[in-house]
Amino acid sequence: MMLLAACAGWQRPVSIAALQSPVSVTRTPTSTPFLPATNTPIPPTITPSPTPQNTPTPTWTPTPTPPPRAQYRLDAHLDYWQRTLDVTEQVVYPNTTQKPLKNLVFNVEPAQWDGVFHLQKVTVEGQAVKGTFSGGTRWEVHLPQPLQPGQSVTLEIRYRLKLPYKTASRIFGASARQINLVDWYPFVVPYDASQGWLWHKPWPFGDHLVYPAADFDVTLKITDAPDGVRVAASTQPAEDGHYRLTAARAFAFSISPEFRTAQSQAQGITITSYYFPELAAGGKALATYARKAVTTFSKYYGPLPREHLAIVATEAADGMEYSGLVFLSTNFYHQYNGTILNNLVSLGMHELSHQWWYDQVGNDQAMQPWLDEALATYSERLFYQDNYPKDAHLWWGFRVYWFHPEGYINRSIYDYATFRPYVNATYLRGAEFMEDLRQRIGDPAFFAFLRDYQTQMQGKLATPEDFFRILNAHTSADYEDLRKNYFAPAR
Repeated sequence: MMLLAACAGWQRPVSIAALQSPVSVTRTPTSTPFLPATNTPIPPTITPSPTPQNTPTPTWTPTPTPPPRAQYRLDAHLDYWQRTLDVTEQVVYPNTTQKPLKNLVFNVEPAQWDGVFHLQKVTVEGQAVKGTFSGGTRWEVHLPQPLQPGQSVTLEIRYRLKLPYKTASRIFGASARQINLVDWYPFVVPYDASQGWLWHKPWPFGDHLVYPAADFDVTLKITDAPDGVRVAASTQPAEDGHYRLTAARAFAFSISPEFRTAQSQAQGITITSYYFPELAAGGKALATYARKAVTTFSKYYGPLPREHLAIVATEAADGMEYSGLVFLSTNFYHQYNGTILNNLVSLGMHELSHQWWYDQVGNDQAMQPWLDEALATYSERLFYQDNYPKDAHLWWGFRVYWFHPEGYINRSIYDYATFRPYVNATYLRGAEFMEDLRQRIGDPAFFAFLRDYQTQMQGKLATPEDFFRILNAHTSADYEDLRKNYFAPAR
């Protein structure tokens, strides 16, 4: 009853039991760890690293041509009050490997909850086929004939989602005031010549999914919706309900009749902050902070080939990134008091930086999460350095030193039993490594490396070998002691 009362005035009576589903492991909103509460005192023993002066703007080099991408066409019909999503999905998959493929492996996130994913039909080039589920979300579809290198195959998948109740630990699903469609469609996981299909089991924290870059053509039709419903998406529609996005890792939606918006512009990108009425102070401020962040990150990493970005408030434990859209916990908005050092600002900028270190440059987030999380955490430092230099040293205390981080940064999510040690090593020690590396090789080499790394790996999945290969092309400095300090020896 409390849930219904919260939306008096527009909420149609809905059975809460009909929305609920068993709690399970998913891509949980833990991609940016909690900070101390607002106004938490900074430890007095902090000795911040000096900020190098006269940071140069790196030169820009063209992006190499990426390999062919999978094409996803998704025609989706959302019955708002029934909380059902009927989807016809067409996948055109090119074989960019060097071997014939007898099957394709999909990740189907909604399949891990009982009663959510209902497969109706799957065809390959018009021929009905069957697939095999294992591990909850791994779906192996057997092809009628091997797919040769350089060839493409077309699959059509029809299914229905009965959306689960959206809990604080899960962004996907429906609440009384919001519907979030994230990781809502089956997608073919990347294939690696040495490892095979990069499917990883879900874990209670961290990101277990590996996203190849793909092109999306999405139509969303919403029926039986309340008045004033607004849709936040990975991009703005080309026409009513029809969206196109290229070279993206994922396509996400958030839908609510309560959304209010604030906008800003930066580097040719329209940034829209979607927030609930009681979160207006933080929701409006985010548009300004985001404009500064996009300007800073574009300067150091290169321009972002997007026209729209969305920042969306949601009742969740933390933040989460998707292509063109990031979620932030409503808790951060409630904590916002107009100051610079708070969760909403630092975590918001962290999530925005994932548009470079996740959407543009991908990686195996389960096995090598430092490749995006260390760089995203350090991006916060660059945001403060450029826009609030007098407070930049306080960020180190608020964000990093407060937690006394320890551990090697290059462990997988499966090497940790609990969230805090994973965060301390991967995120916080990761930021310390980036700072020490910067001090060691100097600003010109450091920022030329970051720009070149983003350029060479754009649209691809980066590996640690790529990181150090490109780094070594920009410096002759000896940093072996840093590698021994921050990186676990190879197993």
